[in-house]
Amino acid sequence: MVCLQTTLFAQSGSDLFDVEVLHDIRFTSNDPNFRNTLLDNFDVNDVFGEKPKFPAELVIDGEVVGTVGVRHKGFSSVFFGRENKPLKVDINEYDPDQRYDGLRKFNLNNATEDESFQRDLVCYELMRRAGVPAPRVSFARVYLNDDYWGLFQIVEQVDKEFLQDNYAFADGNLFKNKDWNNFEYFGMDPNEYNRTYQLKTNREADDWSGLINLMNVIDNSSDEEFGSAIDEVFDVDRYLRVLAVDVATNNWDSNLEHGRNWYLYEDTRAGKFSWIPWDYNFALPGGNSQDDYCIAFARYAPYLDGTTTVQFFNQSFTTSPETTYVWEFGDGNTSDAEEPTHVYDSLGVYEVCLSITAVLEEEVCAQTYCQTVDNRVDQSACPNVLNGNIPADNPGIIARMLSYNPQCCDTWDENCESLLYFLVSTYGGSGGGGYYDDGFNFAVDQRETDRTLIRRLLNVPEYYEAYLDYLCSITSSNLFLAYFENVIPANGALIDSAFQDDATLTRSYPDFLVETGTGEGSLLELITLRNEELRADLDSQTTCQPLLALAPGDLAINEFMAVNDSLSGITDQDGETDDWIELFNNTSSDLDLSEVYLTDDGDDPLKWQFPAGTIVTAGGYLIVWADKDDDQEGLHANFRLNRDGETIAINNADGTTIDVFTYERQENNVSMSRVPNGTGDFVAQQTTFGVNNETPSSISNLANSLRASVFPNPSSNWLTVDFPQPTDSEIALEVRSITGQLVLPSLHRTRGSACIDVSALRPGMYLLTLQDVAGNRGAIRFAKQ
Repeated sequence: MVCLQTTLFAQSGSDLFDVEVLHDIRFTSNDPNFRNTLLDNFDVNDVFGEKPKFPAELVIDGEVVGTVGVRHKGFSSVFFGRENKPLKVDINEYDPDQRYDGLRKFNLNNATEDESFQRDLVCYELMRRAGVPAPRVSFARVYLNDDYWGLFQIVEQVDKEFLQDNYAFADGNLFKNKDWNNFEYFGMDPNEYNRTYQLKTNREADDWSGLINLMNVIDNSSDEEFGSAIDEVFDVDRYLRVLAVDVATNNWDSNLEHGRNWYLYEDTRAGKFSWIPWDYNFALPGGNSQDDYCIAFARYAPYLDGTTTVQFFNQSFTTSPETTYVWEFGDGNTSDAEEPTHVYDSLGVYEVCLSITAVLEEEVCAQTYCQTVDNRVDQSACPNVLNGNIPADNPGIIARMLSYNPQCCDTWDENCESLLYFLVSTYGGSGGGGYYDDGFNFAVDQRETDRTLIRRLLNVPEYYEAYLDYLCSITSSNLFLAYFENVIPANGALIDSAFQDDATLTRSYPDFLVETGTGEGSLLELITLRNEELRADLDSQTTCQPLLALAPGDLAINEFMAVNDSLSGITDQDGETDDWIELFNNTSSDLDLSEVYLTDDGDDPLKWQFPAGTIVTAGGYLIVWADKDDDQEGLHANFRLNRDGETIAINNADGTTIDVFTYERQENNVSMSRVPNGTGDFVAQQTTFGVNNETPSSISNLANSLRASVFPNPSSNWLTVDFPQPTDSEIALEVRSITGQLVLPSLHRTRGSACIDVSALRPGMYLLTLQDVAGNRGAIRFAKQ
């Protein structure tokens, strides 16, 4: 049969986080100054205060969502950020039941300091491949009243929906870290922790007891007790994986350095907290965007004591240590000091301007900031200075405090408390502003860090060894470079036009091309260089074992049951009737599954990692319970099987697939089994649980109608499917990624052969799945070149 180009099959984009689709997001507002309204109501001076939301009509990819709440978000992305500030979109702000694609909220980020627009995506993918649940990321053109607003990242919100997708029980307490902290224990009063954490769920119950106990364990346990005490209340293993990724990506804007940007989720049933990573736009520093991007953000705070003498404290941010300062005091006098003290001739009101100029290589950037200074004001007489809430002996803290939030002079609330903690943590004494240093290069050995949680964990020998093992695993795959070599350039091509059309990004377009490319200065080069540094450092700490990948078919998904109830008689060790998956070792050798992963999500190929040391004997069977109860003894995956159908896959740590199967709706207590055992097609039959699947009844179910061949293989345009035994029985054909994601919709044929246009697919391996009317399924691998 000769394939003629008669029908085109478009790639599908089924949800908001399909990274292969450049989404179209449109806001409509009756406010002609909507963007200014958002900016005017996002006060960067009130860093920790609640921000009002404003209504807009929302349409996503042509689907009308309804009225949503919109506001700006962020801290460094606002201070350092581009003209387009990041946004938070509350889908259910005005209708509690309103959802889009099952979501209540999502974020539109501006990728501050990241010209590749992909650092969040890369780092969250590294987290998932390390076995840590992390937010999903995709890309969008965003419009306001049909005018192009700009290119944004769509970033998943960590909320109830995120918890439901990633945890067995989603009704626990979710806490967000909201400013700089080092896990201090402040006693039993929950109000003492409001300045560092925000309870995002179960607010009516307002239970802080678990968090307070966690802080007490971290801060006060003896060295002898700490290892066992922390393991009882904190998912140590998960955090060690997070830490390995943070170190591997030099993520300084995290607990590694700044003590910020994470969530803690308390599973109140298990009594344990687990770490959820957040905000990775500053990770993998270097490259064009973070070495050569000149920023000058001018700001200052005056200290006033009611006299003619005024101290000026620099709060500017810049990317260059070569920064000059010019002060104009409003009385004809000037200064080039970074933090001058000026004596006026008289009391009065003056317009004081600070101009900073930064030089980074050949680029010069500058900004001027002016404000009115009234030296008749006596900040030292503020009630909250007099009563000790604000340290009276620190004029720098007083000046900054009242510059950020003047209301803290007379009133004292949670926001003032949080702001004070931030200022003391950041500036300590009266020290000035500074430049943004992207030179962090974290060593493997963090046992002497001043970050309390990290230091204490890594000084427990077994935890340090586990941390090194995770770093070995990550670096053995070259930080999964083989995966990103395709993904980063492909994403760059996807968003290229949106980047160019965004006027706020025009000056950065050359850097974008470099960073999303494959040469010098690219994000791929940074990943390669960082991996080399880590391996050299690791060699001085431990001996990394080589990463052993299983070949396709070595380990098979041999049988599974997606709907298991009490009538089946099959239970786990706790007597629970959970979904289960049986694996079979097709080889003549024992297989170590320490670097093997099981998943039910094509977008998360490393969803659940087998515990270290898991062995399946030669020709042997292994049962995994798919119940989300990964805290139970035995092999319990962190997902459940969907009775309506999904994909199950076994993957190596480098993302390559060992076995994959996509099933449709399942019946109660009926298992799907490979026949012949370990290699054949799946058939519905009586359960054989842990033994050979081949029985006379199952063999009779094999379908000759699914025996087919494909050519050419590899294929670049058209794929021909040839059935040697034509039949009138209708057969459905689907093309899926190697991890099971549907990439081309169903094509039905009645007899003979079929043609499929695969020209739109990216190069790589794919599966052609076949199903006849009797429900028999088969699959054929082919390559797209």
